[in-house]
Formats: sequence, structure tokens, C-alpha cells
Amino acid sequence: MRKNRYQYLLFAFISVVLLSCDNSTTPLKDGYTLYGTIIDSNNGEKVDSVIISLGYKVSDDTISFNKLELILDTLGKFVFKGGIGTAPSDEILRFEHNKYFSKDIILSEEVVRQGDSYSILVILQPK
Repeated sequence: MRKNRYQYLLFAFISVVLLSCDNSTTPLKDGYTLYGTIIDSNNGEKVDSVIISLGYKVSDDTISFNKLELILDTLGKFVFKGGIGTAPSDEILRFEHNKYFSKDIILSEEVVRQGDSYSILVILQPK
């Protein structure tokens, strides 16, 4: 009798553990959303056609960049979606335009949090 009771308790415990591993009812956290605006430092006008790349430090001396396929509207605005369950950290966004000096921004240092989203104002210096 005692052995059956032990087996029943063990079965009940394993069932609870297995059911708790089911993620189907647990919503995944969305990655952060970064809303940005790019402007000209001289006149404050919005800048479009900017190439935006995402970079990570590979070593103390090396940063690896990948071009992002972000849509930059004619008002110099863009939206960047971060990874799942993350907030801006040491990712680096590089902004490049043929009429402006490129600019690198470390997200953890420059973004402003607004609820569950973040915003950034990028000011580019004309060449």
C-alpha cells in the first residue's frame, strides 16, 4: 500500500512539473521597440535616406555591423524592433548618409524610455 501511495505522489509531482513546462498559455515578452527621428544639426530638418546598421562589440577594438532593413520615412522617422525579452543595452546603431558624417550611438546611453517603448533623437552633422 505504501509503495502505491509513493508511486501516486511521484506521478502527481511529475505531472505538475510537465504541465508547468507548457508555454502555450504563457505569453512571450515582446522585444523592445525603438522609435527614432533623424534631423540635420544645422537647420533641424528631418533627414531621410539614411542607412542604419546594427553593431555589437566583438572585442575591445572591433565592432561588427550588419545593415538593417529599416524603413525610414520622408520625415526622418524609423522604427527598430529589438530581440525578444530585451531592452536596449550595448547594441550600437550606426547612421550613414552621403551628405552627413556617420554617427554611432550606443543604445543604452542615448535612448529615452517611454512605457514599454523607447525613443531616440539622432542629430547628424553635415559634411
